[in-house]
Amino acid sequence: MHLTLTDIQKANPELYLGSLHSQTVSFERLSSPQMANSKSLVFLSDLGDIKLAFERGCRAFVLASKLKEHSDLQKDAGYLFTNNVTLALARTSQKFFPDHFNMYLEGIDSTAVIHPSAQIDENVSIGAYVSIGPRVHLKKNVSIGSNTVLESDIVVETDTAIEPLVFIGRRTQIGKACTIKSNTSIGGIGFGFAHDEKGHHYQIPQSGKVILEDRVHIGAGCTIDRATFDETRIGEGTKIDNLSHIAHNTIIGKNGLFAGKFATAGSAVIGDNVVCGGRVTVTDHISICDNVQIGGLSGVSNSITKSGAYAGYPLLPIKLHLRAAASISALPQIRRDITKLFSKLGLSREDS
Repeated sequence: MHLTLTDIQKANPELYLGSLHSQTVSFERLSSPQMANSKSLVFLSDLGDIKLAFERGCRAFVLASKLKEHSDLQKDAGYLFTNNVTLALARTSQKFFPDHFNMYLEGIDSTAVIHPSAQIDENVSIGAYVSIGPRVHLKKNVSIGSNTVLESDIVVETDTAIEPLVFIGRRTQIGKACTIKSNTSIGGIGFGFAHDEKGHHYQIPQSGKVILEDRVHIGAGCTIDRATFDETRIGEGTKIDNLSHIAHNTIIGKNGLFAGKFATAGSAVIGDNVVCGGRVTVTDHISICDNVQIGGLSGVSNSITKSGAYAGYPLLPIKLHLRAAASISALPQIRRDITKLFSKLGLSREDS
């Protein structure tokens, strides 16, 4: 595919503040400065590697707007300028260089097992050894990777890509343009047990379902358990990283961003636009309001009712957490000072 800077500027004109030199420089691929060549388009927030890209023959660039007057810009190259280089990269990649699972599948493999009552719409791709159960509905442009299992009464909306080795449990509803990565389980039975006086554990039936709204991304190796009676729900536009666990009855709002090994216990309710760092854990039956950011390795054991940034365990507003963390290194000296003070006063710790 031969493209020019004019092509990508026209595709997302609101992202770009202007151009410099030739907009007709052509390119065929996106790359890093280290791997660039004469057919590359490179995105840069600073000019640390631009000389390397020039040396490798690259002549097409998208740069941060602050670099527009920089003396290192060669006149035989073309440049677009933007206030958000990362967003410009994402939009260009999605539109012109889509790494969508549809690219790797074509048609329905002869080894797939599809129940007669399943409904398969046009342009659906189904890989080898896929199992599709009763009353499953795969809508237009859906891709199902090899060795994936879809139980029964499942709806997968248009343009959704499910990679190989995924399990989708019964009655799951998956929205439009979702991505589900390999080795993920969605809609399996949750971890719920009743106990008797002898310490025996009895599985509580989980008869609810999972709903993924539109444009949800689920990373590799995740588990999302179906609800006990009603629904576990992931809101529109939410992105969940690899190795995360969403327990039964959890509700997550729109446009959330959850880094790797994020986990919830049952019946947690998380609002819109919540961002969590890696290995954040949320306990059961609590709520987190909209527009909250939680630092990595934090534990949320009580509801959060005020928007803002938090971190640590016990969870604190971020400024208090940073102060507390900075104080830890001073504790040994504080202990020594207290011991000296007790000694001068002729006291022992027991006296205190």
